[in-house]
Amino acid sequence: MTGGAIQFFERTRNAKKVMVLGLGFLGDTVHLLPALWMVRPAYPQAELHVAVAAHITSFMDRVPWVDRDRFSRATHSNAASSGGFEAATSSRAS
Repeated sequence: MTGGAIQFFERTRNAKKVMVLGLGFLGDTVHLLPALWMVRPAYPQAELHVAVAAHITSFMDRVPWVDRDRFSRATHSNAASSGGFEAATSSRAS
């Protein structure tokens, strides 16, 4: 892990709800699955939520290590703060 990732994990290790914002296309979401697989054991006590585009929610319903998927038109900061999440991260580089 990089220094920033370590600091993020240290600040959020006891989170009860974790949001990953993956608002890309289907291919982006498929590439996000290994990262979600790694988030699950890092936060075993937390609910793992993923914000995805509306047409991807049925795909995410079949991912057993994600507790909840949600369609979100909200900005990244609004999507995380509106759900009471203690940890949130975006899968997008920008």
